[in-house]
Amino acid sequence: MGKTGGTRVIPEEYLGNLIKWKHEGVADNWVDVTLMQPFWTFVASLVPRWIAPNMITFIGNIGNLLGAGLIFYFVPGLGQGQEAPSWLYYVLALLCFSWQTLDAIDGKHARAIGMSSPLGAVFDHGMDGFSWVQYFLISVTLSRVGFGWLMCLMVVYCSYMAFISYWSTKYTGVMYWSTTESQFIVMGGLLASGTFGSAWVWWTVPYLQIHLGDLLMVLGLFGPTKNALFQCYTVFSLKEHRVHGELRELLYASVTYLSFGVISMQPAFHDHATFILFFFTFNIASSHHCNKTIVYDCAAMDSDPFEWTTVLTAATAGAVVLLPDYAIHAVAGTLVILSVIWVSFWWRAIHEISAHLHIPIMTVRKAPRNQ
Repeated sequence: MGKTGGTRVIPEEYLGNLIKWKHEGVADNWVDVTLMQPFWTFVASLVPRWIAPNMITFIGNIGNLLGAGLIFYFVPGLGQGQEAPSWLYYVLALLCFSWQTLDAIDGKHARAIGMSSPLGAVFDHGMDGFSWVQYFLISVTLSRVGFGWLMCLMVVYCSYMAFISYWSTKYTGVMYWSTTESQFIVMGGLLASGTFGSAWVWWTVPYLQIHLGDLLMVLGLFGPTKNALFQCYTVFSLKEHRVHGELRELLYASVTYLSFGVISMQPAFHDHATFILFFFTFNIASSHHCNKTIVYDCAAMDSDPFEWTTVLTAATAGAVVLLPDYAIHAVAGTLVILSVIWVSFWWRAIHEISAHLHIPIMTVRKAPRNQ
């Protein structure tokens, strides 16, 4: 369990760092600043003061989980000639927009009612860390690549970019993760599929000789990739960090994501049912890495000298490659173990922070400002 020891996630000596925590978000694109910020501020002003900020976060993130479930249920033959019903694309676009809006206003609402705190940061970013993987599944669905290795790799890659954002925030104190434009590209694509059918992704762009769906996918990946490269450069160019272990933490996470990349290449996970197993196992693993980074950020804790979940996922990848007949059993077992680790860590972290700061988790109570 590393430095946490015993049954605590945050040792007593680190709890005092919570009130010193500050978070600076950077979104310098015109879509955020000019178009969306006024809209989000207006929507936040409409939220009743008796609604807890974390409840807004929870409801928004549930939308992505619902969207992933709808895809798995209604389009089991994705990439094999099955066309999703047009209404599903409209629902997915609505869920994405709802998540984007609620994710943008929860912090504004928290500040308006005096409940902005590290607890909200851990809950908000922790929920996002879990929800990003489902959002990326919805995004990749537009390409109609099907439940196979390419979809797996794209979801893993995008999730890794999201982790780097949380990782860099821990060491720089600044979160640079602006994906609003990419989200609107996805929503626009979903609306186009609902209106014209998903065949539009195969339209060839004049002069470029590339499918329109592929072009939009490249454009959608450009923002997160640019952010990740910039963040890595920023972290490693700093002479001093507020906490230590940046390279070790990045390497552990990289091995985890790479392990799932290896697993995704195995044919055993290229049909509908086994893809779902792969998807949620990866979802939990990615979420745990993000959650742990976020909690350690708020408590100003160095990264653990050893990461057991990385060892587990690497061993699972090895078992899948060397013992393909037992691949499904290996991943299923990993899902169970990771789920226990993930739930235990996040649940304890949330309650330890709540108890120390005397701030309720899902209800509203006047609390001192900590920012």
